[in-house]
Amino acid sequence: MVPRPSLQKSLFPGGFSSQRLDMLYSALVSTKSLLDLFVSQPLVSYFGFCIPNTAQIGHALSTLFKLSVINEVGWDLQHIRRTVNLPAYFDQLISKFEEAGAQIDNMQTSPCRESFPTACAKAMARVKCWYEQKVALESESNLQTQPSMSGLDDLFAVNSFDYLDDAYWQELMDMNFISH
Repeated sequence: MVPRPSLQKSLFPGGFSSQRLDMLYSALVSTKSLLDLFVSQPLVSYFGFCIPNTAQIGHALSTLFKLSVINEVGWDLQHIRRTVNLPAYFDQLISKFEEAGAQIDNMQTSPCRESFPTACAKAMARVKCWYEQKVALESESNLQTQPSMSGLDDLFAVNSFDYLDDAYWQELMDMNFISH
C-alpha cells in the first residue's frame, strides 16, 4: 500500500535526498487516496468493517501521522499539514464509526460490551487528541527537535487499548520511529 521504507532514515544516509522526498510525497499521495476511499464509503459499510479494514485505516492514519511530523530537509511540514488535514480524516472516520456503533449498541437487548465500531471511534478520538497536542506543542516550541510528550500518558491511562490491540495503533503511539 504505502512505501514505508521511505520513512526509515537509515536508508538515506547523509544530508538532503531528493529521492527520499519523492518517496515521502508518493507515500503522502497514496495514503491520502486510500483514506479518501474509506471516508467516502456510505455508513452501511462501517457496520461490516472487520479487523483487516480497520488495520488498513490504522496503517494509513499512522503513515499520515508520521509524514506530518517527520523532520526532513526540504519537507515542509506546514504545507504537508495543510495538504492532508489529518484531524479532518479523524473527524470523518470517528463520526461514521460512532454513528454505526450507536446503532449497533442501541440494538443490544441487555447491557454488554460496546460494539467494535464504538471502540474504534473512541480509540481514534484518543489518537486524534494526542496528535493535536503533539502538533500544538511543536508549534509552541517552534524548534526542530521533538517536543516533550510529558503529560500525554495521563490521557491514555483512563481508557486503554485492550479492546483494540492492533499493532498499528500501538505503533502510532510509539514516537521512536523518527530520527531527528
